[in-house]
Amino acid sequence: MFDNISFSPVYTSLEVIFFFTSFLAYYQTDRRKFLVLNSLAIFAIGISFYLKGGMVGALVELGMLIIHISAFFISSEIEKRLKLLIPPLAFILVYYFNDEVSAHFIALAISFFVLGVYQENMKLNKLFFAIGLIFLSMYSFSLGLTFIGITNLFGILVLSYRVRSMYRNTEQ
Repeated sequence: MFDNISFSPVYTSLEVIFFFTSFLAYYQTDRRKFLVLNSLAIFAIGISFYLKGGMVGALVELGMLIIHISAFFISSEIEKRLKLLIPPLAFILVYYFNDEVSAHFIALAISFFVLGVYQENMKLNKLFFAIGLIFLSMYSFSLGLTFIGITNLFGILVLSYRVRSMYRNTEQ
């Protein structure tokens, strides 16, 4: 699993961009700021996947990037409907690129992310995102993108903290 780890300046730069923009995006309450930061994170991880030979992950991230950019011009309801197209696209890509064994992880990850988008309950939303992050970490590790995998696992801790603070705020 760790045979193809690379610490080149390109991967390191993309991973640092992903790390900071994804964590800044988690804390945004303004939709436009979230979309900008999350788009940068998606772009960085998509390029990383592509450079490491993860075509399914790169194409899925490209689809998500297109939806995020279009979200500036459409309502959030239409954006949610467009995101429904991504999981079937991911599974079609898994079938098409059947030599990429780990591609099932990205398809499962994106499915959980989309399920999370449709949750009215924010605690369930965060739970689905955490499960998606587990699969995204597995995909990243399988491509040798260790820092991105660790960042996603750390994201689970951030989501757990957010859920815990949500519970505290409802108890007071």
